[in-house]
Formats: sequence, C-alpha cells, structure tokens
Amino acid sequence: TGAMVAAWRDGPRIRVGFRLATIVAWIVISASGTPLPLWFYGIGLLLTVLSFWPRPAATEARRSHRRFRIVTGLLVCWCAAGAAWELSYRLPPHLADDARYDTLVVIGDSVSAGLIGEGERTWPKQFRERYLDRVIDLSAQGATARSALRQAQSLNGRVDGANAVVLIEIGGNDYFELVPPADFATDLDRLLTDLDRPGRQLLMMELPLPPFYNAYGRVQRELAAKHRVPLISKRDFARVVFTPDATRDTVHLSETGHGLFAELIWQHVGGLLQQ
Repeated sequence: TGAMVAAWRDGPRIRVGFRLATIVAWIVISASGTPLPLWFYGIGLLLTVLSFWPRPAATEARRSHRRFRIVTGLLVCWCAAGAAWELSYRLPPHLADDARYDTLVVIGDSVSAGLIGEGERTWPKQFRERYLDRVIDLSAQGATARSALRQAQSLNGRVDGANAVVLIEIGGNDYFELVPPADFATDLDRLLTDLDRPGRQLLMMELPLPPFYNAYGRVQRELAAKHRVPLISKRDFARVVFTPDATRDTVHLSETGHGLFAELIWQHVGGLLQQ
C-alpha cells in the first residue's frame, strides 16, 4: 500500500512513510519463513535500495519522481508476484487421477509416531481404523532426513515393488537440531532417491517453518520439484496444529489432533487408495 501511494504522490513525508512501511514489511517477510528463492528476494532487496535513493535537488525533482514511481511500481509487481508464487504452494497437490494403490506407507518423525508409546492412537493407527487397513507405519521418534534413510531401507526390504503411496513427514527435527541446510539438502535428496521405486507415489508434507528458517523450506521445495514429489501445503499442517486441543505441546499431536491429521491425509490420498 505504501508503495502504491508513493508511486502517485511525492514529498518528504511520503518518502519517509514509504521507507518506514518498507522496513516493517521486510521484517515481516523475513520472520514469516516464506521459502521463496534467494534470487527473488535479491530482486526485491535491489528495488528497495533503489527506492531509498536520496531525493535530489529541486532542478531534478521531476526526473527523480519519475524514477521513483517506476521503482515503486516494480516493487508492487514484485510483491504481487511473490504472493502469487506462494499461493501456488497452498493449492492441493496434483496427483494422477487414474492411478490406484493398495497400501499407505508412513515415513515420519514423532508427529506421526507419537510420544507416549504403543498405546497412543496416532494418526496412522486411526487412518487404519477408519479408512484402510493396509498401512505400514515406519515413523520413529526423533527421525531426521538422515535417519529416515533406515526407514526407507526397511521399506525397500519388506515391500519392494508394492503398489503404495509413501507419505514423507520429515524435516522438523532437522531444523530443531540445527542441521545445516546444506546437509539437510543432501540427506533429503538421498532419501527421496532411495524411496523412488516403481509402483510408488511419493507425497511429502511441507514443513511449517519458524521465523528465519526459510532455507529448510527452500531445500524441500527445490528437491520436491527435482524428484517430482507433490507437496501437501504447510497451511494444511498448520490448520491441524492450531485447532483447539489438537496438540500436547504446540507441536506434537493429541489424540484429537491425530484424528484430524488422519482426516487430512485421507482428503489428499483417498482417491488413490483401493479399499
């Protein structure tokens, strides 16, 4: 809004207000954890710097205002492009309409495995009770992208070649444990490569990111595109987590939360599974 106002009116107060609004916007963007590419953020930063250029002498005021209008107009376009780009990741994942699978496999961490042992009614158990009895739950407490390779190898040894949807819910422990993003990229790349077998449809939960953890989400999106793995939006995950009484500690799911999560997964994969 500040850029749009500044594009049509100029003056010391307008420019000061625009600069303050831009600084606040950058703080909000940085804290949001939105994992758009670095080059895209670089363009926005360049336009911001150009828009902050000092106001020249009165003799060049008209030319300066024209340049200022162009830069602020480009900033508005940059914001709109970023919003549209991010919106594309909130849409449901595109899955083949004609494919059918008979098994759901879960490669996950404690969000899927639960916290209190065998008696906990985790979402894979509730999914098995409600929708499909052929669920292979390989989730494990504390799992990371690197340790999940063992889960993938276990799956390959048990049901290699099976017709299965493989849901990957991994990555939260990587950023909680401050695994460097480059190492996370290497581990996740290996995991997706190892899981990609004939007769499988891979599907990955996008990570809900804390402030300033954009790099982990960027890695996940880039590797999802590389391996052609559809992503379930982090907004879906967040919608479950922020439901009243859905979590034990704001992260791990309660029994109610596990039920909501099972319903969420069914909404995305139910059309692919043979009952």
